Amino acid sequence: MKRVIIIAFVTLLSVASCELEISPSVNHQALVFTASVDKPVTKTSLDGDDLSGYSVNWSNGDAIAIVDGAAHVGIYSTTSTSSSGTFTHSSGDEVTTADYEAYYPASIYNGGIPTLPDVQRYTPGNIAEAPMYASSSTTDLQFKNLCGILRLNISTSMASQKVRSIGLFANQKLSGTFSVESDAAVISSSFDKDNFVSLDCGEEGVNISSTPTSFYFSLPPGDYTNLQIGLYTTEGLTQIKFLKSDKTVVIERSAITDISLSYNSLAVVNLASPSPWSSTPNNFWFGPLSYVKLTGSNSDHVVRVGHNSTVLLDNATLKRLYSFGDMTVVLSGNNTIAIEDGKPFYVADAYPGNITIRGDKLATLLSQTGGRSTYSMGSAGTLDVLIEGGRITAQQCYSEQISTGLYARSLTVTGGKFKADAGWSSKDLHPGVQVSGDILITGGIVYAEGKNGLNAGGNITITGGNVTAWGRNNEYNTGDYTGITALGNVLISGGTVLAKGGPGSPAIGIRNRAESCGNITITGGTVTAIGATEGTGIAAAIGTGSYASGVCGNITIGPRITRVVARKGPSTDAVEPVGRGIYTSTVGLVSFDPSLNMDVSTVNVSNDTWTFTPSEDQGIPNETGDYDYHDLDED
Repeated sequence: MKRVIIIAFVTLLSVASCELEISPSVNHQALVFTASVDKPVTKTSLDGDDLSGYSVNWSNGDAIAIVDGAAHVGIYSTTSTSSSGTFTHSSGDEVTTADYEAYYPASIYNGGIPTLPDVQRYTPGNIAEAPMYASSSTTDLQFKNLCGILRLNISTSMASQKVRSIGLFANQKLSGTFSVESDAAVISSSFDKDNFVSLDCGEEGVNISSTPTSFYFSLPPGDYTNLQIGLYTTEGLTQIKFLKSDKTVVIERSAITDISLSYNSLAVVNLASPSPWSSTPNNFWFGPLSYVKLTGSNSDHVVRVGHNSTVLLDNATLKRLYSFGDMTVVLSGNNTIAIEDGKPFYVADAYPGNITIRGDKLATLLSQTGGRSTYSMGSAGTLDVLIEGGRITAQQCYSEQISTGLYARSLTVTGGKFKADAGWSSKDLHPGVQVSGDILITGGIVYAEGKNGLNAGGNITITGGNVTAWGRNNEYNTGDYTGITALGNVLISGGTVLAKGGPGSPAIGIRNRAESCGNITITGGTVTAIGATEGTGIAAAIGTGSYASGVCGNITIGPRITRVVARKGPSTDAVEPVGRGIYTSTVGLVSFDPSLNMDVSTVNVSNDTWTFTPSEDQGIPNETGDYDYHDLDED
């Protein structure tokens, strides 16, 4: 049975989120636009059910982006709640010159590049922010729907199930950059990730039962084959429906297509039995906003997820896990991601994002690689990593390339136990942890071992936790072997820190960089710094090493430390434990708070040690101790 469908478009778009820089005011009457929506066409549902009608009304706060003939771009909003709304300027340019093009919602005119989002928002009984377009030589705008509607009527025989998200995958693009042809959106994106689109049902989820619940997607018009519809629950259970190879789902502009589905086999994804969840051998594709739990072992499997996805690893073993943007990983049990030649755990280089890792204190994750790999966890400088819990190891075994444990834009550790090991390389090692930005450690246990232990292009800040950083030698190494080194500032205000430098290198500072480094400030915690722990060479414990030609900043110790122990390198030519490792290097002002006790050991000139403690006795034991990776095995 055919009936006329009139689709309602409900938005909660924040005008502020689309604000552009407002151009200088001009002396003219501001334009007011009148906008209405064309009536949709007829469509028959696939299961023969009657379709319900909808009214078309604007909502207070709806916003559109308008582009005029002079390339001005303005955001116009309405307070109307009727089918014909008046829109006035709210931000960006005031448009002045016909002809006009308008986009709804304003957010799809993405920095001047019309883009259909790959995540849509669930609205009960309706569709939110269905994209529309209008063009006119006057201020009367007649909006037309750019897409069609896929309505999924979902039921289940399983009790107490809540839908966190629903993901669609197809043989053609469902999202991404588009042009307007014959009033319809035609996707021009070439990215694989844009074959996906997801519906965000909220953290609380949407209840489903034996009575069907409707979920609405806005999709570009087209004939879809190889359609996959994945349902993800708030508990991480998953089931994917695959369209039969000889079937086609037709989406027409401004019309509804209905599909009724029953999800009665929701379960944890078992990597050892992939067939219910994957149509391609050894490849699992989950779209943006996936919430999926993985268990079982198969070292050949590659898992890909879209941005803002959550992956729960529960005693899982796989070959590779990577994301096209932000990803949260929740650990339980013992988990391994291992690849002989490649990057096992990372965010795809073209998509800046972040990885958050959490888990209880017994949960583990080993990310291990070798061969021609460059790092075992990370991305090409576009990734921010946050570790909140669990026991995580990013480890290189043998590498034929320059090897790094963790390579990222930034690292933050607030809890858990994290080891980053650059392993051994037949070429020059890289650090255990290398970031282009900042490292922040506020808690947990961190062990970093490599050509440098911790290496930051920005600042390194340690306010708590237990940190060991070792600059280790390799027969192919050149350059620094410093435990903690940064182009920015190093600030230690708490925690327990053991830093060890390799040949000719300080524990904290620089060995032979030509660049300038920032200030080194220790105002709290227990710090043990040992320069040049192996081999020969000249090195302070805190400051410069054998070949530092750049200028290091100020070095300050005090006043709220527990203890600072600084032991210079073994060469008798080393200048002092704190400051210059060699006379030809340059550091700024070296200062120790006058409230500190300073114990200078000169028993062995090649092993000079300065120990700083507070003047008031705080009951601190005399031994300093080595806080090494064995601590990671303790509960």
